Amino acid sequence: CPRLRPRLAVAAAKLSAPLRLLAAAEQTDRRALAVEAVQRSEPLKDVLKIALLAGNACNHDATARLAAGVGVAAGLAKLALVKGGKPYKSLVHFVVRCLADDEPRYGGHLSALETLAAVLADGDGDDAATLDELYGDLDGDASTARSEADAADDAALRAWAAWLGDQLADLRAARAAADGAAAALMRSFGDGGAFG
Repeated sequence: CPRLRPRLAVAAAKLSAPLRLLAAAEQTDRRALAVEAVQRSEPLKDVLKIALLAGNACNHDATARLAAGVGVAAGLAKLALVKGGKPYKSLVHFVVRCLADDEPRYGGHLSALETLAAVLADGDGDDAATLDELYGDLDGDASTARSEADAADDAALRAWAAWLGDQLADLRAARAAADGAAAALMRSFGDGGAFG
């Protein structure tokens, strides 16, 4: 049967699409939540100042390399990549925990700052590449389903392909909103997203 392979591909897509849509939504939500966490977090300045001090302490023998500020987009992400010992996942995670332990008023912000640290440690580039791959796969599934629906004159399959297309459009809109909010947040930190 010449249509067997595409039909099996569509059947597999129908089974796996909901989980892949959920994975894409979770990644988009993580970025949006991190932006919200930063926007609502009063102690962020303290975290950035301590991160700056910690970074400069690591470079104490190279006074020419002492930083005047933490580049939120790049510098803080680099600090998040500095692995920590148990129970700290990174330097940013350590700083956040120290703030919460030493200053009770930060306790309410701990979850928000840890969310930010986790997103920074994962790296937005990896998330973006994964999302692009998920979207590409789902676009391919929708296209195959539309082709199969046309070939078989299958209204139910056509409706499923349309549903999948609508879900992807909603996800892309949410991603664009999260990316826009993240870009606006980085601009709010000043020239080049630097904080000093």
